[in-house]
Amino acid sequence: MASKKNPEPLLDPSIQLSIFDNMADGVCVTTDGTIHFMNRYLIDKFGDGIGKSFCEFFPSQDDEKCEDYKNKTLMQCRVSRHEWYSPKTRQTFDVLNSPFQNQRGSVSILSLFRDVTEQKRLQKRLEGYYTKLKESNTELKRANKKISSANQKLEELSIRDELTGLYNHRHFWDILSVEFKRATRYENHLSCLIIDIDLFKSVNDLGTHSFGDYCLSEVGRMIRSTLRAMDVAARYGGEEFTVILPSTDYAGGKIISEKIREKIQSRLFKKDGLAMNLTVSIGISSLPEDKVDNYHRLVEFADQALYAAKMHGRNRVCLYRDLRLKDREAKLGREKVTEMGFKLFNIMEGVKRDYIEATKNLIQSVELKEKYRQNHSLHVSRIASRIAESLELSQENIDSITYAALLHDLGRLAINPAVLSKKGRLSTEEFELVKEHPVLGAELIKPIRYLQEEFHCILHHHEWYNGSGYPQGLMGEEIPLGARILSVADAYDAMKSARPYRHALSKDEIKHEFLAYAGIQFDPNLTPLMLHILEEESYAQA
Repeated sequence: MASKKNPEPLLDPSIQLSIFDNMADGVCVTTDGTIHFMNRYLIDKFGDGIGKSFCEFFPSQDDEKCEDYKNKTLMQCRVSRHEWYSPKTRQTFDVLNSPFQNQRGSVSILSLFRDVTEQKRLQKRLEGYYTKLKESNTELKRANKKISSANQKLEELSIRDELTGLYNHRHFWDILSVEFKRATRYENHLSCLIIDIDLFKSVNDLGTHSFGDYCLSEVGRMIRSTLRAMDVAARYGGEEFTVILPSTDYAGGKIISEKIREKIQSRLFKKDGLAMNLTVSIGISSLPEDKVDNYHRLVEFADQALYAAKMHGRNRVCLYRDLRLKDREAKLGREKVTEMGFKLFNIMEGVKRDYIEATKNLIQSVELKEKYRQNHSLHVSRIASRIAESLELSQENIDSITYAALLHDLGRLAINPAVLSKKGRLSTEEFELVKEHPVLGAELIKPIRYLQEEFHCILHHHEWYNGSGYPQGLMGEEIPLGARILSVADAYDAMKSARPYRHALSKDEIKHEFLAYAGIQFDPNLTPLMLHILEEESYAQA
């Protein structure tokens, strides 16, 4: 029996060698660097190397790996590991070298060869994927940075006036709303200026539009350069500018206003051989001196002060508080002016109605020549008026939209009648000609000052809600509300009327068209109102 010190081996040495021979990995035993055993796996792949040097039979392309094997495993009897590539079989092996004491009492090394070729290939592929992923991630970060920068620029453009670089009309109201709430909450001062270039029409009349744009841009720059960092300047519209002065009372507002006025008055505006002096009138309102309960009133008071500055000769600064007349005589005088104003307004309204009636008759006489458009303007006017009433607009706005509807096809009078009466679909050139009618119609009424609201409705009634309409490609609420209403009413009457190239649409077909094009051609907020009117209409197939 074997002693306790040297226990009897569990397996016969021949069985152990058989196990090594049948392993799926390579097994090699060396002593003092010489091979004494190779299993069948290694012999089948590389031939019999028994009696040969391990480092020579399994040569490494990396001398450091062979030295590591000799020093670490042979000399220090420590486990070592390295990779070995066989050019013969084009395989990569993970070689684990484990020292052990042999039967003679000396040290031998058991080297286990495991094929990791596929693993390395997959690893290399994964590394390639990882590299591409890192590159994609870098590119994505770069793209996101560009998008973020572009979004910032777009956001800035959306709140800036393109010509002057100042804030635009809409953003002015947004800022004023915030500043008004802050001022009323903390009982701070807040002043509002409205600045108007005096007689600016003469600039365009005597010079050119480009010179006028130059003057507007320079005036905007001069206003901005006069203000503090905390102040806000905006282009209110046309030749009018607005300024918000936080923590500023009437005295401070007047000082800043006079600086602006004097700076502009002393400047000679020169460009392209043209030279002109300009002046400005400025109206001021201020919290808390002016008792107002909303920021709209603050602007109204500044506008009234501006009007007073204009009436007193222009090129001056006027404060709203100076307009508060106390004596009865002044009050009576103002009442007389108001009474005269109402009389003039009534006269103007009469002139306006007479003009519209005469123009309507002219349009109807033309429509009579186009069988499928008879009374089209009247029908559009009736529908537009009903939509405006459904929105609970003021009577003034309802009347304006009704008038605009009567005149919306005025521009067709300037188009060749042969094109308008053509049977069948128009050619591309003919359609482009017809598309000019909103601009032509607007130009015809542009000189008539009391039709300015109608001017915008007529000009933009063929704009589409998604921005793909004409003539200016306006989008969403950039399109005046009156024009959006006309678009719906005009389309409805066109659908229910027969054309040379199609029959009149049925009630269900019209409903389908409005639902399909809501948010595309039509204001989605107006579509339900139109459908409600459609249900109420006593509709008859043409």
